[in-house]
Amino acid sequence: MVRIVFFLLSALPLLANANGPSIQGIRIGQSLNDVIPIITQLCSEAISNQVIAPPTFPLANQQQQQLNCAKSKQNQSITVTVADLRVAHVFVNNISLAELQKTADDGREYLDYLFFDQGGLWFHKHQNSATLISEKGVHPNLFVWQPGKNRRISTEQGMPKAVDFSLSLTQLMPLYKQHCQPLEVLETDSWLDSNPEKQLQINCFNYHYLGFPRKIELIFADNQLALAWILTGEEEEQRVRDQLIHSHGQVRHQNQRWDSFTDKRVYLRKDKPEVLIIAPEHFASFNDEYDISAS
Repeated sequence: MVRIVFFLLSALPLLANANGPSIQGIRIGQSLNDVIPIITQLCSEAISNQVIAPPTFPLANQQQQQLNCAKSKQNQSITVTVADLRVAHVFVNNISLAELQKTADDGREYLDYLFFDQGGLWFHKHQNSATLISEKGVHPNLFVWQPGKNRRISTEQGMPKAVDFSLSLTQLMPLYKQHCQPLEVLETDSWLDSNPEKQLQINCFNYHYLGFPRKIELIFADNQLALAWILTGEEEEQRVRDQLIHSHGQVRHQNQRWDSFTDKRVYLRKDKPEVLIIAPEHFASFNDEYDISAS
């Protein structure tokens, strides 16, 4: 089975945070104590320091803080997300490639972005914004997260509306166009056991579910939804499990790789941080390959 993940980064080396990319002296992995004086010096007014409890950021286990400079001396807004006392995400608005000491020829393109430095630095071509992410931030696609724009909101309970097996892609597409920012549609080889004539993967970014704007990878077979992967972070596994229990019933089966729930369509993956929601007719083939073993 072949999922179309963000393949551009899959073969790249690990990001070396100590020597990795930076924006105006801020870099991934810096301690909270080190980054506060840097952002304070950059800002033309007092910074805000917000503790978010309980944490919602996928890479935060125990603690999450947002350091925000509404207006820097260079007329930029800067938001630094600190997870467990270390910088885990940096978002800067109103910045140019020249200020990043980059050119378009230096980068590689994906969606509306140019990315640099093995995927550690992202530049939005139309918004003139830049984002730093860690290596762990690649899997949940945190380069699309804008903490000021994608602020914490009330989220869906139960099965997300984006994952409705009773509706066709034609019926679901208006919802995707409204709630997925950005939205990517890919035609793929048919690898489902049902051997569909046409198989599509819909990549839905910034869909608010399980307490955070997430990427959902939706697989359609001949216009019908077969399964969905909801990408999460290793550090939030217990929070995600608790929310799934609340929405989908108790854990009824566990092995080293999976937790399954009373709702037999929903599975928490533990060897790779994500949630699988699968139509019952496709479960048998997935059990053979992924060893879900949830009878």
